[in-house]
Amino acid sequence: MTLRILFILLSFISIYKASAYQTDNDSVHFVHNLTINQGALISYQNKAPFWLTNNNSGRFEDTGASNAFTNVHFVKHGDQTKPIDYFYGGELNLLASDKVTLSTIQGYAGLQFKFLNLRIGKKEEFFGLSDSTLTIGNLTYGNNARPIPKIVLTTNDWINAPILPRLFSFKAYLAHGWFEKNRFQSSALLHEKYAYLRAKIYKGKVEFIFGLHHNAQWGGINASDNSSQPTGLKNFKRIFLGGSGGGDALQTDQQNALGNHLGSYDLSTSLQFRTFKVINYWQFLWEDSSGLNPLNWRDGLFGISVILENKKALISRVNLEIIRTNDQDALKTGKDGNPFIEPDSFFNNGVYRSGWTYQNRGIGNPVFLLLNPGSTSGNSIKNMVNGVNIGLSGKRGSIQYRLNYRWFKNQGTYTERIEPSIKHNAFIGQLILNRNRNIINLKGALEWGNYLGGNFGLQLSYGYRLGLN
Repeated sequence: MTLRILFILLSFISIYKASAYQTDNDSVHFVHNLTINQGALISYQNKAPFWLTNNNSGRFEDTGASNAFTNVHFVKHGDQTKPIDYFYGGELNLLASDKVTLSTIQGYAGLQFKFLNLRIGKKEEFFGLSDSTLTIGNLTYGNNARPIPKIVLTTNDWINAPILPRLFSFKAYLAHGWFEKNRFQSSALLHEKYAYLRAKIYKGKVEFIFGLHHNAQWGGINASDNSSQPTGLKNFKRIFLGGSGGGDALQTDQQNALGNHLGSYDLSTSLQFRTFKVINYWQFLWEDSSGLNPLNWRDGLFGISVILENKKALISRVNLEIIRTNDQDALKTGKDGNPFIEPDSFFNNGVYRSGWTYQNRGIGNPVFLLLNPGSTSGNSIKNMVNGVNIGLSGKRGSIQYRLNYRWFKNQGTYTERIEPSIKHNAFIGQLILNRNRNIINLKGALEWGNYLGGNFGLQLSYGYRLGLN
């Protein structure tokens, strides 16, 4: 406790020193940028509120009632006016909770070309088509866990299509990553890719986007019998195409697909009106080949956002999202025509029994609860969820605000129900003051329900930006 108090005092002393050296000229474009954030998170109960610690790339501890932190984030973006340029970024997080830990949240470097980026390392990323400001988060691949180390080849945002370039554009992503050693299937590999096609009509006022996001866990060494899953270029091709395993694969993978495959179909439409824009989006989950059938598109997230373009309006954005993952394509029909029950059980797998996790956090949305991170039952992620997220945001001068109400009910899994169902409610508010390189961020959460009980927490931080040429 004494060490934690000393850490907080030193943090705020250094905040004072940083602000004393502030410069007023913030109009200069800097090549390299450094941001130092320092602050604290406190809560009423002996555990921090759910929505203050989750969906935050593992920066905070779930167990401590308070967290004090210093966060250093440095970045250089590629210059898009050059045919080739380099970029890099990194983030260090010093956290004092039950203990003091120093972690590397991000660390990456790469080359930017005219149409492509090549990158290696750990980088926080935003996937999908949901509202980037007010969303509850991507269901399949969010920002709940730490970034996974990868080699990534991606398009430089949207690229005009070679055919009908005024109408169509696309973006694509291909990654090879590495899971940690300390899991049931040790040192498993990650295969990830997505492809999106966008069409704009009526002078860009109407926009349609359709995409597929594919993830796979493969390879690795089984912790119970030390057996290895097949790897190599031949098996990479099978993973890439979702093909069945060869003679060196498990019998189940020879009958189905090699590895653990999961992902989402993403769809979005937007309509631009004179004074506002309406965007609606869908994310449909799939697990293995059965989920790829469009007739099984029942589970996922539906969202709609209204963006007001009146800069003087108090409210600039409103968002509604609904989550439902109860069906899971559980009722199937055999080759003999007889029905049988076999749920897809999103994010769980009998071979990769640690599930769709990284460093004991779910890679997907935190509403898919990981109640026992160390479990090797193959059914540890509780994936039958109903939820609602309502949000609004706006800006007054240098102050931005965000407000959300979130509710979710988790019933466990299709074969292992939780009775009574877990229910969680939360009001979340955030104020951000951004002026002359100084950033003050105040975030609060009021939560109640039968999961963590009633709780209230506040997170206050001060940040200062430095620019270097």
